[in-house]
Formats: sequence, C-alpha cells, structure tokens
Amino acid sequence: MKFTSAFFRFKIIIILLIFLSYQNAFSQTQDWSDIDSIKAGKFDTGKMWTFEYPPAKYFEEEYGFRPDEEWFKHVQLSTLKFADYCSASFVSEDGLIMSNNHCARQSITEVNRDGEDLHKDGFIAWEFEDERQVPGLFVEQCISIEDVTEEIHKALESAKSDSERLEIETQKITEIENRFRNDEETFTKVTPLYFGGKYSLYKYKRYNDVRLVFAPEMQAGYFGGDYDNFTYPRYNLDCSFFRVYDKGIPLKVNHYFTWSKNGAEEGELVFVPGNPGSTNRLSTVAQLEYARDFIYPQTIQLIDSFIEFLQGIIEEDSESANYLTDQLLNYYNSKKAYKGMLDGLRDPVMMQKKKDFENILKEKVQTDAKLNEKYGTLWTDIENVINEMKKLTA
Repeated sequence: MKFTSAFFRFKIIIILLIFLSYQNAFSQTQDWSDIDSIKAGKFDTGKMWTFEYPPAKYFEEEYGFRPDEEWFKHVQLSTLKFADYCSASFVSEDGLIMSNNHCARQSITEVNRDGEDLHKDGFIAWEFEDERQVPGLFVEQCISIEDVTEEIHKALESAKSDSERLEIETQKITEIENRFRNDEETFTKVTPLYFGGKYSLYKYKRYNDVRLVFAPEMQAGYFGGDYDNFTYPRYNLDCSFFRVYDKGIPLKVNHYFTWSKNGAEEGELVFVPGNPGSTNRLSTVAQLEYARDFIYPQTIQLIDSFIEFLQGIIEEDSESANYLTDQLLNYYNSKKAYKGMLDGLRDPVMMQKKKDFENILKEKVQTDAKLNEKYGTLWTDIENVINEMKKLTA
C-alpha cells in the first residue's frame, strides 16, 4: 500500500514537471513583436459599478433591459454587508439571509459547543429556537446613498499643502458622518470614489442579532479545496444561511431575493450585487509595475510564511484546530487572490492594454489647456515617487 501511494505521488510529480516544461516552452515561443498594436478595450477594467452610478442606458442598449429606480432600490435593500468581510442577501420575508460557505467558518467556530464538531458534521436548525446567535456578528443594509462631493471639494479648496488637504478631508468626512448618524443602529460612512473625484455617503441599518441557520459539512462546503477556489464551474455546496432578528423575533423585510426553481439559462443577463471592496482600476502603469515586481511577490512570500507557521501550530494544538484552520483557510484564499492578480500583471497583453488606455487618457489631458495645467505632470510625478520607493524596497 505504501509503495502504491508513493508511486502515485511520483507519477503526479512527473506529470507536473512535463506540464511546467510545456508551459515554459510555450511562453518562450510566443511572438510579442507586434505587442504595440494591441489596443485598450471598453471593458478591460471589468463590468462593476456602484449603485449610485449605474450605466442604465448601456444595459438597455446591450441587453434590452432598462432597470428603473425602483428596481435598483429593491436590489440595494436586498443586498447586505456581512460583517466587514463578506456579502450576503435577504432571501425570505422572515429575515433569512444567504452567504458563502467560507463566510460562515468563523461563525461556526463561535457557536460550536462542547462535544460538537460543526465544521465536520455541518449544522441545521429545524426550528427558530434551534438557531444559534453568533457573538459579535452583524450585517448592514445600505438604506440610502447621498452624493457629498460638492461639500467636501469646497472644503478642500482652502488646503495649501497635501498634508493640510488630508487633514481637512478627514475632518470633513467625520463631520458629515456624525451629522447623518441618527441613532446607534444607524451606521454612516463617507467613501471616496475615483481617488477623490467623487464622495458618497452610505447610510446603513446595522443588525447585531444574527443567528446561524444552516452550514454544510466541510467535505461538501469546501469540496475541491483550495485548488477549486476562484474557479468556475465549482462543484461545492458554497452556501450558508443565517437569520436576522430584531428585538428577539425574526426580522420582517419587504425587500429580498426570491428563489428560481430553474436557475439562470444560457445567455441570460445576470447581476451580482454585493460588497466586493475597493478596486484600483485607475492605477497608472508605473503603479501596476511596482505592484507586479515588488508588492504582490513580497505579499505572497509573507502569506506563505504565515501558512507554514499555522500548519505547524495546528499539528501541535488540537484544541485550537478549528480556530486556527479558519485563519489558515483565510490565508490560502488571500494567497490565491494575490497570485491571480500577479498573473494578470505578468500578462504582456493585459499590460499593453493598460499602457494604451493610459496613453489615450494622457493625450486627452494634455490637449486640454486647463486639465494639462492641473494634471499634465501627474504620471511623471507618480513614476518619480515609484522610482524612489523601488530604492527602499529592493
């Protein structure tokens, strides 16, 4: 049996070596002599928009779907921020919410009782009284969005230096957030968009009584492991269910997503609302090259050291295994995300599209006297700062 297992591993290693050799040979035979002819496309930066700036006209022209304000409001109110690390959504009028399986790992650990192993066995509450409140877990529903750009930009006009500008911005944001915060259950946050080109005030209703309803056993919820993570199609039961309570009873909601018995059909328009975090789609080529050559490789190296450290502790500390495994899987998830971004930045075609996009934008700025006076040297200034950073990083 040992021989069979060792022989199997040997075959896998040989196959991987052949595959890597092929990949290396393939990359070396690529002809990039015509790379400069590659042009930027309209949606190279993806199709992701905020609720306050949706391209409704594009939806209608491209897909024949014209969503109105009522539709956007319904989707916005049905969508939730799950703590500060995941997305979720209401899926019933009784406050039932759905999220990903990995988003529930920490919560499962929190409600696991002596003698139980809910990660291994899964959890389901057949009755309301069986649902388990998760200590410290909250969800937030975005109830309104307001453009506060003009107020902040007006305050910034008095700034005489970058440091003073930052100080004024921070003070003004705090002032606005406090002004619109009505009670302890309301959370307000001013978010800069487009590197300060716009500022939006998001007002959230926070719910602090969130209870676990269902989580699959790990063999089903994490089927395929890290290898299948960030892939499509994926064959795991990637879901978890919670319920929001208000004053001790299930929350009644008017806005929630209804179930489809048939699922999406091929070619059907699909929207994916959620809490995806921030993007850096306006980063310059110099910034992206710095991330490619320094930030991401060093970040991955650091994550690898954390993974190795946690693996060693888990083997020695069985009592804390579930908690430490939560952290370990988070690091695996982060590593794969950074690896994917690094692979993208190492793609010559992708970088050439970014260079073309940047050249088009620079030309627009530099041919406009007013814009050129204000922003004409911006790319050079950023590149100079990046070059100084390289000296410190290398």
